Amino acid sequence: MVSDDGTVYVADGGNNRVLALAQGTRIQTTLPFTGLSDRGGVTVDSQGAVYVTDSADNRALKLPVGSSVQVILPFSSLDYPWGLAVDNNGTVYVAGHNNKILALRLQ
Repeated sequence: MVSDDGTVYVADGGNNRVLALAQGTRIQTTLPFTGLSDRGGVTVDSQGAVYVTDSADNRALKLPVGSSVQVILPFSSLDYPWGLAVDNNGTVYVAGHNNKILALRLQ
């Protein structure tokens, strides 16, 4: 995933982490997501918050801009979530097992 500022975000499944590579650099940064057991998708919203799905734990997480503390998003009934997106209105969409898509409007 490439954000508006050119930063590349990678969900590194083999190491259960999310990496960021700022445009024009060769230095990768490990983002402070904790407890990932099977990362899925990763995306960034228009403000720069980073989102990731943790498929094995059936959850979606958000890392707010400037924070080192992840937030578990209050989705219900996630079933092996693997992809996600955020629209310009702040609605988070998560795709999971059996092509089920759930939406959550964040305030």
